[in-house]
Amino acid sequence: MVGTLVLVALGLVASGIAVTTTMQRTMMNRADRELIDAANGWANRPPPPPPAFETTRHRPPSLFFIRTTDDRGRVVIMLNDRARADPDLPFDNDVGGRPVTVRSSDGGTEWRAVSRHDALGGYTTVARDITDVRTTVRDLLWLQVAIGIAVLTVLGVAGYWLVHRSLRPLAEVEATAADIAAGHLDRRVPERDPRTEVGRLSLALNGMLAQIQRAVADSEKSAKAARTSEERMRRFITDASHELRTPLTTIRGYAELYRQGAATDTELVLGRIEGESTRMGQLVEDLLLLARLDAHRPMEQRLVDLLVLATDAVHDAKATAPNVMWNWRCSMARALRR
Repeated sequence: MVGTLVLVALGLVASGIAVTTTMQRTMMNRADRELIDAANGWANRPPPPPPAFETTRHRPPSLFFIRTTDDRGRVVIMLNDRARADPDLPFDNDVGGRPVTVRSSDGGTEWRAVSRHDALGGYTTVARDITDVRTTVRDLLWLQVAIGIAVLTVLGVAGYWLVHRSLRPLAEVEATAADIAAGHLDRRVPERDPRTEVGRLSLALNGMLAQIQRAVADSEKSAKAARTSEERMRRFITDASHELRTPLTTIRGYAELYRQGAATDTELVLGRIEGESTRMGQLVEDLLLLARLDAHRPMEQRLVDLLVLATDAVHDAKATAPNVMWNWRCSMARALRR
C-alpha cells in the first residue's frame, strides 16, 4: 500500500513538472512573439512630425514599455502606461535581437525585453511585464499540489478500505485456525465465491480440515479399540492366571503325595494329575484363541455331572491339604429344580 502511494506520488510529481514546464514555455513563447511583433512595429514606424516626438496615434499597447534612443544614445521616448517600476535596461543597447529577461529598477518585477534598430538610426527597446506569466505558473503549480494531495488522500483512504476488506476473509481464516488449535475440530472457514482466490483457498482449507477431523476421529476410535482390547486381554490373563493356579496347586499336591508314598490309589492320583493337566491345556488353548481372534470365546452350554465335579473337588482338596478335615455341603438343589 505504501509503495503504491509512493509510486503515485512520484507520477504526480513528474506529471506536475511536465505540465508546469510546458505551460511556462508556452506562455513565454507567446509573450515573446507579442513582444517581437510590438518591437518590429514600433521600430519601423514612420518618424513623427516635429516638434512633437510622441503622439497618441503612436502610443503602444499598455502591456509594453517603450524606450527609444537616438544615434547618440540619448533617450528620446520612454513610455510606461502602468504604475510600476521601469525595467532596468542597459543604455549601450546590448539587449540584443532576441528577447531576454531583466529585472525592474526596484528589483520587484521581471520583464522580457528586446531591441531593434529603428527608422531614426537609433534603437527602440520594447519590454513586457511577465508578472502575469509567473502568477499563472505559480497558481498552476499550487493547483497541482492541491490536486496531488487530494488524489493521494482519496487513494490512501480507498486503498486502506479495499485492503482491509480484502484481508477480512484471511482474518476469518486466522480465527478459525485459532479455534481449531484450541480443540474445536468441527469449525470451518466461511465459504466464499469459488471464482476468487480467497474462495478457492476457503474450499481447500475446509477439505483439508474435514480430512484432519476424520483422521483424528479414526485415530481416537483405534486408540479406544486398542485400550478396550488391552483391558480385555489384561482381564483374561488375570483370570487365566487365577485359573491356572488351582490345577498347578493340585498337580503339585498329588505329586507330593505320590512321592511320599501316602497315596493309596495310584490310578486316582495319576488320573487327577492328567485331568488337571488337561484343564491347563484348555486354558492355554483359550489364550491362543484370544490372541488369534482378540475376542471372547463363545459360551457353550452343556450338561455337567455335578457328582463328578464334587468328587474331583474333594480329592483336590485332600491332595492340597491332607491333614485338614473337609466338610462339603451342596445348596444348589433349589436352583437345579428351576
